[in-house]
Amino acid sequence: MSDFSSSLPFEARVMERVFQAGLGKSVHDELRHLTDLHRHIEDYYKNFEAAFQLKESLIAQCRQLAEAISAPVRGGATAGGVEDRIALGAARSRLTLLQRWTAIAFRDSVMTISHFDDALTAFNVQLKESTHLPLSQITAPKAWNKTFVIAFPAQKNARNTVAHEAENYTRPNRRKGNAMKGPFEITGTIKSDGGKVSISRMMTEDSITYSRDGNILESKLDQGAVNALMQCVRQIEDYITAIISVATAGK
Repeated sequence: MSDFSSSLPFEARVMERVFQAGLGKSVHDELRHLTDLHRHIEDYYKNFEAAFQLKESLIAQCRQLAEAISAPVRGGATAGGVEDRIALGAARSRLTLLQRWTAIAFRDSVMTISHFDDALTAFNVQLKESTHLPLSQITAPKAWNKTFVIAFPAQKNARNTVAHEAENYTRPNRRKGNAMKGPFEITGTIKSDGGKVSISRMMTEDSITYSRDGNILESKLDQGAVNALMQCVRQIEDYITAIISVATAGK
């Protein structure tokens, strides 16, 4: 849509083209619904990206503070005066708070992925229910579904685990059922032989992990995950652009 006003949001550019082409009300309404759903999908992508940026900032602060805490320990100056011990205690408390904030960013990202998935489903349903758009003539692929599933294969289980964390890990029988009974590996760096280990909210710098029903549920919050969501958004835009091109051909 290079001929659209580049400063306008995508949905505004689409509707501008529809208005200029004089397409009928039914086409207008169906495209409006699709572009509204696109806007929600894009918002969830931007929320996820914001969670990623927040996590990156918090991780950097955690590293810096952890280094400051460990420096006197490595130097053998753990005794110090009262003021030094108070400062060290305050730094440790601050580090714990930053780690809690990081966990919040991770958990929010898992829920945001779920919202993104629900919005994708709504977009797919609207395409199927559209009767006035020239969808049979569109050759552009509906690639966003495959992109999403490849990037977030355990999304639904991860969402349910985060949303029901307390009931999954505070009840003895449920905690036992969630435990890993065999060997497992997380992000290629954390390995275990199992032995009925239960995992709840275990974080690396790029992921948060739970165990549920004996399986590992690892949710990524890294640049790759951000890029996958952005790709879904762009693939949807390409498809809507193809609809507009066919619908306005010759107009």
